[in-house]
Amino acid sequence: MVAGEKGGLVTEWQQDSGRLICGGSSKSVFCWDLQAEKAFHKFDRKSDVCMTAMTTAWDYDPYGERQSKASNSGIGPDIIVSGYGDGGLRVFDIRQPSPAMENLNPKGGKLSASTRQRSRRRLLQYEEHSSWIVDVSFTGYGGKYEIASACTSGELKFWDLRYQTSLRTLEVQRSKMTALACHSKVPLFASGSPTQFIKLLTPDGDTLQMIRYHEEISGQRIGPVRCLDFHPHKLLLAAGAVDKIISLYAPKKIVDV
Repeated sequence: MVAGEKGGLVTEWQQDSGRLICGGSSKSVFCWDLQAEKAFHKFDRKSDVCMTAMTTAWDYDPYGERQSKASNSGIGPDIIVSGYGDGGLRVFDIRQPSPAMENLNPKGGKLSASTRQRSRRRLLQYEEHSSWIVDVSFTGYGGKYEIASACTSGELKFWDLRYQTSLRTLEVQRSKMTALACHSKVPLFASGSPTQFIKLLTPDGDTLQMIRYHEEISGQRIGPVRCLDFHPHKLLLAAGAVDKIISLYAPKKIVDV
């Protein structure tokens, strides 16, 4: 994966508001209100290379109450952080008016002057990564609202939107990284490699487990990993590889003897 390649379609779904945010190889990023069946916002992706990853920090838990509110870190469902093929990161705010969409809000009508004034903030961009961004995620472990981003060179960086530089960097793996997943409830990450392994680690960089073989197929290595994703609430990890096998991993049950 190089900066000149196309990233295809990148999406982010917000269940609470019914908003779908779409980007990718297109020059623009669209925000759709699916209930109204229309795009209510459009903005330029602010880069000459394709968008490869995107995340928002919507804080709605369908099984409980809202877990957090927007803080001084700028965390909230209107904040979008996107990654690009050249390693760059951009921060957008959906509340910022878009002339192309006539400053419409999701419920119709023009945004008020006070809303437009509040949205005039200096949005950030980061250029510390040097290769294709494979994942961007918001984390809230221990009340610390940070952004985690990973690139193909094996770096995992953590950011606070209040600062211009990353908080810390982890060298997750020496081989090429093709996927990264961040659990929304548990401080747990998973990285994938084309050299046929999955690595489970903590936000501090401690390795918990290396997965190299299929447990149900004796002696068979897993394929080159292409995608990873955690269940939003349970300790379940789904992994897809180029060998057309999708694997589901869960903690082994502890039985008292």
